[in-house]
Amino acid sequence: MHLAQGAMRWIASSRGIVALAAATAIVVTCVVLLNGSGSTARANPDSEYAGYPALASDAPTGLPLVTHSASRAATSSGPTWPIEAPGGIQGGWPIATSIRALSIDVPGLSAWIAKSIGGGVCVLLSRHQPTGTVPSVEDSCSTSSEDLGQGATVQASRFPDAPGKVYVAGVVPSGVSAMKVTLADGGTKTVSVSDNAWALETEGEPHGYQAISVGG
Repeated sequence: MHLAQGAMRWIASSRGIVALAAATAIVVTCVVLLNGSGSTARANPDSEYAGYPALASDAPTGLPLVTHSASRAATSSGPTWPIEAPGGIQGGWPIATSIRALSIDVPGLSAWIAKSIGGGVCVLLSRHQPTGTVPSVEDSCSTSSEDLGQGATVQASRFPDAPGKVYVAGVVPSGVSAMKVTLADGGTKTVSVSDNAWALETEGEPHGYQAISVGG
């Protein structure tokens, strides 16, 4: 995948919490670095996460926390997340107790924000799958507090019941009002940011993302 000019991006490893009977989706996760047109402001001294007020929400998450082994049970009726990180994870993994629900306007998707165990920020995405399959949760995290101004983005694609569809969710710090997405066909689409979150359903894998700051 190539990013729009001026944007930086790296591919992070994907970690899906998927029932054994429903390993259907191939998922790509990534972290998007905001370029000069977006917000790179650091959190104030009162809180390193001040740029992410969505993390302070007290609304129900709708994402039950379970033991790691139970999170892969084939009898699961919905998305779950493990309380403890898998062994060997050092930087990019959501802190379970910090997970908060995000409000996104793409039907059939749920998304969450969380602090990363490495000090960065994470976004989690679940696509509501058809009856008879078990929803999965995919995540992408930055790995350091130095990356908080960069945001994070996760993509999910190649679902058997939705060929060609790509589902995207992202989190960005306050000060970013929209994301300009370069689509697979070369066109662009501007997606509004609300409460640190944005999401998109599109045909084909986007080529790049560019942050647009407030007033930009």
